[in-house]
Amino acid sequence: TFATQRIRGAMLDELRGSDWMSRGDRRQQRAIETAVHKLEQRLGRAPSESEIAQEMGLSLKEYQDLLGKVR
Repeated sequence: TFATQRIRGAMLDELRGSDWMSRGDRRQQRAIETAVHKLEQRLGRAPSESEIAQEMGLSLKEYQDLLGKVR
């Protein structure tokens, strides 16, 4: 059991080390995807950037900056 946990941890560390995006950026990317999905379900269409920004509680400029950061 101990060896299994150590091996799994080592594998995750290696994957994180080779990832170009930080964990915080990944979290923000997932937040954007979640907001888009919620709005698509609610609206029945693809949401606009301003709708996504409003859903996330951000200004349009902040959303666009965040989007540029995670792309």
